[in-house]
Amino acid sequence: MNFQTSKKHFSFAIFIKHFLWFAFLTVVFRIQLSHAQDAQADTLKYIKTRSGEVYSGYIQAGDDSATILKTRGGELVTIPRQQIDEILMMKSSFPIFGVTFLTPAIVQLLGGYSFDSWLARAAIGYLPNTSFGFEICFGKNLSRSYNFSQNISVGFTSTRYTERGYDGKTIRRWNGGFIGYDFNWGGFFLETGLSFGKGDFRSPQLLLQLGYVYELKWR
Repeated sequence: MNFQTSKKHFSFAIFIKHFLWFAFLTVVFRIQLSHAQDAQADTLKYIKTRSGEVYSGYIQAGDDSATILKTRGGELVTIPRQQIDEILMMKSSFPIFGVTFLTPAIVQLLGGYSFDSWLARAAIGYLPNTSFGFEICFGKNLSRSYNFSQNISVGFTSTRYTERGYDGKTIRRWNGGFIGYDFNWGGFFLETGLSFGKGDFRSPQLLLQLGYVYELKWR
């Protein structure tokens, strides 16, 4: 009876993992398809000067001597042409990828896609005889600027660690949903949150993931 119950629980866990992966890939595909069918130029510009200052807004006029920019606050700024280093335009949709550390698998690859104010992201890692884990999440962007963005998200995480002692190896597991917050500051990525689930650890569990994540957001 116990064997049959364990087998049912194992089969249900496999089904949930496959369903989440399918949902994640479906969302990413629909995001890319929608973006390809309805791509529009973003009018918000970022002007970086040779002194390192960054202005964001909408170009109102410009000639060989200067560019006039209307900031999002409504202020008109005149920037001499010789002071402009580059003019950048942020995409409304873009992929993200990087390498992170700590949860869910000590070291993992991260990838995803941001669409307007929504995102889908996954991370997976494996260290032989040490750890395996993955994380899938869907989130909402709170703010995004020239070199900073922040999001809130919900998702599922699964972790397996191998501990070694005098009496041999012990495998510890954790599976659960989570709610998290993350930010990206010039490529430095940090995510933290709480996971509620079941396994060999007390619920809820603190999640912490940090590393380098690149956002391909510039045209």
